Amino acid sequence: MQLRRSSELGQRFLTSVREDQGLKPAARGAGIGKEMGYRWLREAFVELRQAGIGVIQLNSKSATHHRSCSSGNRPDSLLGRTRGTTWPVT
Repeated sequence: MQLRRSSELGQRFLTSVREDQGLKPAARGAGIGKEMGYRWLREAFVELRQAGIGVIQLNSKSATHHRSCSSGNRPDSLLGRTRGTTWPVT
């Protein structure tokens, strides 16, 4: 049986991620695996992008408080970025 993002567990996981708990602790708290968490995050991202909602629009605090991070695990070639560029994190 596949769990759905709209289930109680899914909502608990996404709420934890929004509260900056991180993927692993949020998944552990919801009782799901990392893989399911990644899938739900991707589904939520795609849904928001199709609705025309960007990252800045999701969080009004991001207009005044902006952090950046770098990661070697992102698909740079797909996004047209070069390694070492910073990514906004809200």
